[in-house]
Amino acid sequence: EDCGTINGIEMTSIKENEEVVESLKDRIVGRFSAEDVRDPMTGDIIVKANDLITEEIAEKIDELFIESVRIRSVLTCEAKKGVCVKCYGRNLAENKTVDIGEAVGIIAAQSIGQPGTQLTMRTFHIGGVVTGMAQENTIRFDYKTFIEDIKGSTVNLKNHTILFTRKGYLYLSRIINEFNTRGGKLKVKDKDKVVIGQTLFVDKNGNEIKSTDIGFVKLHGDKLYKTTQIQEIVVPSGGVLYKKVGEAVPEKEIIVLFDPFVQPIISEKSGKVKFNDLKIGITIKEEIDETTGTKKHRVGESFLDTLQPSISIIDGKGHETAKYLLPGGAYLDTKDGAVIEAGDTLAKIIKKKSSKATDITGGLPRVAELFEARKPKNSSVLAKVSGVVEFRGKLKGKDIIVVIDNFKNEVKHIVPAGSYLLVREGDLIKAGDQVSEGNINPHDVLTILGENALQQFMMDEIQSVYRLQGVNINDKHIGVILRQMMKKVEITIIGDTRFILGQHVDKWEFIEENKKVVKEGGQPAVARPILMGITKASLSIDSFLSAASFQETTRVLTNASIKGMTDSLSGLKENVLIGHLIPAGTGISYYKNIKLYDENMFDLDVSISKIMEEKNKLVGENAILDKQNLDRIGK
Repeated sequence: EDCGTINGIEMTSIKENEEVVESLKDRIVGRFSAEDVRDPMTGDIIVKANDLITEEIAEKIDELFIESVRIRSVLTCEAKKGVCVKCYGRNLAENKTVDIGEAVGIIAAQSIGQPGTQLTMRTFHIGGVVTGMAQENTIRFDYKTFIEDIKGSTVNLKNHTILFTRKGYLYLSRIINEFNTRGGKLKVKDKDKVVIGQTLFVDKNGNEIKSTDIGFVKLHGDKLYKTTQIQEIVVPSGGVLYKKVGEAVPEKEIIVLFDPFVQPIISEKSGKVKFNDLKIGITIKEEIDETTGTKKHRVGESFLDTLQPSISIIDGKGHETAKYLLPGGAYLDTKDGAVIEAGDTLAKIIKKKSSKATDITGGLPRVAELFEARKPKNSSVLAKVSGVVEFRGKLKGKDIIVVIDNFKNEVKHIVPAGSYLLVREGDLIKAGDQVSEGNINPHDVLTILGENALQQFMMDEIQSVYRLQGVNINDKHIGVILRQMMKKVEITIIGDTRFILGQHVDKWEFIEENKKVVKEGGQPAVARPILMGITKASLSIDSFLSAASFQETTRVLTNASIKGMTDSLSGLKENVLIGHLIPAGTGISYYKNIKLYDENMFDLDVSISKIMEEKNKLVGENAILDKQNLDRIGK
């Protein structure tokens, strides 16, 4: 019924380029809340912890612009066998809270597997065409916004716009209402929270203007704006901000403009350009643009490790004020000795066009790769810690990138030759961010960011493939499968337990053994979580009968006999093999001792046994009569 866990996962709406793909309302309906959800302004409880979120409650949460809700999830369920009712939520087959005994694993496997069969058939219609995804080149909104703040390295241009020289962040909020307060008397202060019915100001005619919504107050000149919570938007390098901080932006008006296919290297200082290790024929290749017929200089990808192509900015006194390393494939946009201003482009890196196969052929192998937890081909390098990026040259053709954290510790990352780098010298990077382009390896996500981040990553990756095909699969189905993939841990420190170093054990077995050892005054073991592919997870299951019926029968049975294993017959497969009643639905032990009574409180078991007796009696009498008739005919 309830495993009693206090853990859960944060649910937010899924957005792509600020367009909501799946709303928070759709994601939380039919689930149980992990904590009290309160109205952000009044503090009233909308839904209590461990209560079901119905359609009405989800609608209310959506109306109040609540960004995220913590819900109970199968991924954090602490039930020893299967999952509990509270963590699973609603059974989607009958739109009621799930019953104890429901075979949720089979429902999950069918829900994920069945759309795959449909989608494979679509290949014949499309013919495997690869289409370039349309790239957004602006940041704008369908509603009025208020620019709160900007963060990152910027340069103020002469046309009163702001240029982001590196990746930066824009903080803005949605405007609900705006009022002109000229000649009036304010009753609220800047950044105040206001609730429905609260007086905002008294106008010049003496009328009290009250709030009709819940929000935050922003004062700017004679204007009073009522806004929602602040959101963070990433601005790519080379983005131009056309508005100022503290400005209200009308709907559909461009806030930031950028080129999605070009990553510029922009000078943050004014001065004279000096080329370092940039020599035609050695580190630079000359190319002729077919459309314009002009010469272009491109930095080569393969040259001596000792050479490091870069551009320095020299001030009037001859001092180097800035230095920009040039990655392989960058096109030069300036000349040696040229005098430049801060904000001028030194070089451009043409981004590879991100193209995803619209057809499932691009998707099904990706789903298989994720569920089998394979290391993807040309995988991306992820930052192991948060900090500042520094380049340390090349070693055997590979880029050496060091990330220096807040405590001045250096963590080395080696990027394979020919990989497209997503970071530049001096960039701020967060742990888990991509250093180079490529598919993300789920095992790296687990090592760097931990279990919750891996679950989120796997969920998003699998869903994105199906979403591209317009197939809607509930998160809980994928969650049930992921739970089985992350069932085991690897022992790193043995302590006083009976485990062996590097052994893969079940999480529950690990917890129970540690409890036992600690009780006896010993040293507990330490383990790290591991991700197993579905094939490996199926073979390492507790039941040897179930594993043997799946794959590698001889090996599984040999191992079981050597270890002297016993099978408790607790799953479905092993009971089908033996010929027992399967432990699902009313077949589980939970329902075995239940007595059934009719409306007159008469024991149904007793009445059924009486009916069966009478039936057998009748069958017996009929058989005797039949025999007598046959004997008569025979004579």
